[in-house]
Amino acid sequence: WLAQRLDRPLRIDILRRCRPTASQTRLDRAARRDNVEAAFESTIDLTGDGTVLLVDDVLTTGATMQSCAGALLSAGAGRVWGAVMAVAEFGAD
Repeated sequence: WLAQRLDRPLRIDILRRCRPTASQTRLDRAARRDNVEAAFESTIDLTGDGTVLLVDDVLTTGATMQSCAGALLSAGAGRVWGAVMAVAEFGAD
């Protein structure tokens, strides 16, 4: 829906997990960052592709979004913007 509204292509194939990671649900902020650091890579060269909008369902600490954005920037994206559908209150039970 969002890609249609923005009149932009939807690409679900440009990121992949390149190493296994533990579930983030029981990890603290620092452990979440360490868990997903360098865990993703781009499947294509993004040089010259300008801006990428990275969409995730839930943002808790931002560790996964940051790791994914880093992979896209390393692949040549000019800028990475992030959009999330919901923000979780970290540490809430």
